[in-house]
Amino acid sequence: MEIALPDSHILYRTANDIQQICVPLNTFLGINTFSYVKIFNDMSRIHLTTHSRWNKFFYKKLHHYCKKTNVTECQHWHSGYSVLYRLAETECIKDAKEFNIGDGIVISNYENSATELCYFSLTKHYQNKEVTNLINNIDLLYKFILYFRHKASSIIKEAEANPIALPFLKPNTTKNNFSINPTQRELFLKTINVEDVHLTKREIECSKLLAEDMSMKEIAKFLNISHRTVEKHLNNAKRKLGFKKQSCLVKYIIKNNIYVD
Repeated sequence: MEIALPDSHILYRTANDIQQICVPLNTFLGINTFSYVKIFNDMSRIHLTTHSRWNKFFYKKLHHYCKKTNVTECQHWHSGYSVLYRLAETECIKDAKEFNIGDGIVISNYENSATELCYFSLTKHYQNKEVTNLINNIDLLYKFILYFRHKASSIIKEAEANPIALPFLKPNTTKNNFSINPTQRELFLKTINVEDVHLTKREIECSKLLAEDMSMKEIAKFLNISHRTVEKHLNNAKRKLGFKKQSCLVKYIIKNNIYVD
């Protein structure tokens, strides 16, 4: 069963527009291919991409890929991110590499009505260290998704009015038996004593300013405190979070998007 979408389909028709929106990904991060997918509860989906040639090939062979890997249900997605391709060499992955699509990262955002998937792929020539660099700068990819939703809002709305149907896939009805009830959560938090790792307002302020490339002298002047006090706050923040280097503290502050209360 081929999913033969016409050339006039929004997936192909808007590829140039999506490429223009995604120019910063390629220019600054080396990301060659971006795909935005939203899967609804009935397994229909919308799909926008910078690589229309690969996706035309992909949809024609999707049913074949599913049969070969014995996939009949759509997998459960949870909010977060995972590395693409590294652990397997399926036929689909091998085919993608023929279109110069290599390793990368997929960021998922689960909501009640749909699951949003954003695929960021490097070329097949990149090695694992480049994927690691993306992981270390995952905050940039999350910020790009916000940018993309805004820039492509009208295209996304149009696509949602005419989703792609995949009749050979059915919703995954398998229940997730792993769950944590409110009592377990409370006991866990009491056991690990999270107050011990709570950063003070000053510790966060100093760390955020350090992340903005300010020196300790500049931070001291900006906050009207002494250089030694800044050093003390930064050392306390590193100690609480288990870091020895300021660079690790900076990455943590940026990655977790920490704000002053």
